[in-house]
Amino acid sequence: PPVLPPGAPALPPMPMAPDLCAGVTTCSTVLPDAVDSLQAAVDAATAGDTLVLHDGVYRGSGWTTLNINKDITLRASNRGQAVIDGENARMGIFISGGVVSVLGLNVTRGVQSGGAFQVTGGDVTLTGCNMYMYFNDAHQFTGGGVYINNGVARLIDCNIFSNQAASCGG
Repeated sequence: PPVLPPGAPALPPMPMAPDLCAGVTTCSTVLPDAVDSLQAAVDAATAGDTLVLHDGVYRGSGWTTLNINKDITLRASNRGQAVIDGENARMGIFISGGVVSVLGLNVTRGVQSGGAFQVTGGDVTLTGCNMYMYFNDAHQFTGGGVYINNGVARLIDCNIFSNQAASCGG
């Protein structure tokens, strides 16, 4: 089950086509079976690919759980059931370039600037995403849930809960 803060509201399911890969040239599914499995899938994808994330918790290593710098779509197979977990040790998703679409993911327990998402380049659309953070001010610098330093970012039907930042947002 997703990692949610106590008392977080229930969210409606995100409408999705029965076949999440319909009309997509290259579509792959990703299972939360090992640390860095999602990063490996993103690294192996070519520009324009779609990755469908099965229900479960995705973790990473290093300073970010997931690093994206290419045209790609990431979508949960069920809204809110694919969780990117920074484990209070790393940022959720760092996007430095490309046309990036993220649909239906929960991102939790990220640290650093933009605990859930940091955008430093590219054209990014987040749809139906939820950002839940658990960190202390000593770890967080700016832009608690989302930090946009460059590029373009759109948030559509997204929720940001329980975020803090030492400066520039929460």
